[in-house]
Amino acid sequence: VKVTGLGKRPRTYDRSMNILVIGSDTRKGKNARFGKHIRGQRSDTILVLHLSPGFRRAVVLSLPRDSVVPVLSCPKVPGSPGQAALPGQIEQINATYAAGGPGCLWKTIEHTTHIRLNHFAELNFTGFENVINDLGGVDICLPYAINDPRSKLHLSRGIHHVMGTQALAYWRVRYIGVGSDLERIQRDQYLMASLVQEVKHTDLLGSPGRLFKVVRDIASSLTTDSGLTQSGMISLVESLRTMPLRAVHFVQA
Repeated sequence: VKVTGLGKRPRTYDRSMNILVIGSDTRKGKNARFGKHIRGQRSDTILVLHLSPGFRRAVVLSLPRDSVVPVLSCPKVPGSPGQAALPGQIEQINATYAAGGPGCLWKTIEHTTHIRLNHFAELNFTGFENVINDLGGVDICLPYAINDPRSKLHLSRGIHHVMGTQALAYWRVRYIGVGSDLERIQRDQYLMASLVQEVKHTDLLGSPGRLFKVVRDIASSLTTDSGLTQSGMISLVESLRTMPLRAVHFVQA
C-alpha cells in the first residue's frame, strides 16, 4: 500500500526505526472461516515497534484499541470508506482503522503521539497461525483454566506448548477475567515475549532457510507499505540477530 496524505508529520530525531504493527480481524479470503458474515475490518491489536539506532534495543508499545483519538480526514481506500475531519470530536482508534485503513491509523498515531513512523505491517488471522506453526509453537502459562466457547479455547491451568490455532485463540480471547482491553494487552505481550524467546532459542535468525520460509509465509498474509519489501524484511530481521533478550521491552500507552 502506498501511504499518502499524512499531513504535517513529526520530525525525525535519529536513525531509529518505528514500525506500526496491526492485527487485522478481516474475514476476507482464507480468513472467512472465522466468520464470513462479519463485514469490514478492525485493528484489535495496535503496536509500535521501536528499534533504536544500530538495532541495539527494541521497545514494543501497545496502544489499547479503545483509546480515543481526534477524528482526522482520511481518504477512501479499497475496503474502507474514508472519513471527514470533525474538529473537536473523538472516536476510538479502532474506528480510525475501520474508516480509513492502515494509512488513516498511521496518520492518527503520528498526529496524536508525535512519533514518526517509518513503515507499517498488517497481519491477519491466517498469517498469525502460519508464523506460530513455522516457529514450532510457543509456550503459554495460564494462572487458571480457560474454557471460552467464543474463542474455542479450552486449556487447563499451567504451562502449555500450543501451535497456531490455539495460540490465535489465546491471542483473541476476550471474555475471561474482567474482560478489559488492558488485561488483553498483558496476554498479548506475554505471548510476544514467548515468541521472542522461541526465536532466540531455536536460532531462527541463524538459519537462512527457515528464516526465508517464515518470512515467505508471513508475506502471503501480510499487507505493508510500499517501502517495506520482502527482501527488506529479511534484511531487517537478520540485523536483529545480535540483539540480546534483555534489550527487548514491552510497554503500553
